[in-house]
Amino acid sequence: ANNETIISIPLKCLITVEMGKQTSIGRAIINANIELDAPKHIFIMIFMLIDRLNPESFFKPYYDILPRNFYSFPIFWNEEELSWLEGSTLVQQIHDRKNNILYDYHEVCRVCPEFREDFNEEDFLWCRTAVGSRNFGISINGVKRTTLVPWSDMLNHYRPRETSWTFSDAQQSFIMTSLKKLEKGQQIMDSYGKKCNSKFLMHYGFAVENNRE
Repeated sequence: ANNETIISIPLKCLITVEMGKQTSIGRAIINANIELDAPKHIFIMIFMLIDRLNPESFFKPYYDILPRNFYSFPIFWNEEELSWLEGSTLVQQIHDRKNNILYDYHEVCRVCPEFREDFNEEDFLWCRTAVGSRNFGISINGVKRTTLVPWSDMLNHYRPRETSWTFSDAQQSFIMTSLKKLEKGQQIMDSYGKKCNSKFLMHYGFAVENNRE
């Protein structure tokens, strides 16, 4: 029904920036006080990349359902595919985004040379895309945080939005709520926001036909 809880995901199932900061590499980055293009995403990535190497990780079921590749995202396109966008300002934006991500990778490697031994540029690009396209910005116990929320990040985009989400301090859980009646067997959708197609393509790997934005 309208205004009904669809799912509640407890805090222990969320991957937060703070978890990355608590790793040895995260602490080294903080101590080095380096400037990163996307620091919040980087700390989540560091936790994920390290934790994925642990076959006994609590988050293994989540890692196992993440896409193996993100070839629909233009930072992974080859020169021929990029040529399809000739004449668009998006081409330069794609190059800039990829360069910025790799800048962060090399800065992390400079501070922590051992990072390069376990993770290459492709690993970093994959993880940056996973985190960038799936994270939620929420307030947990009064503090704004960037988080990954397993399961909730699987909803596809649709406008007008059919669901809303927030973090409940009382329940210590991420709560998703219906904004209309949803039929049995119907796909549940989320809104990724009011974005033009260049942003959808860059950050989510798709474009919307007849996009109202």
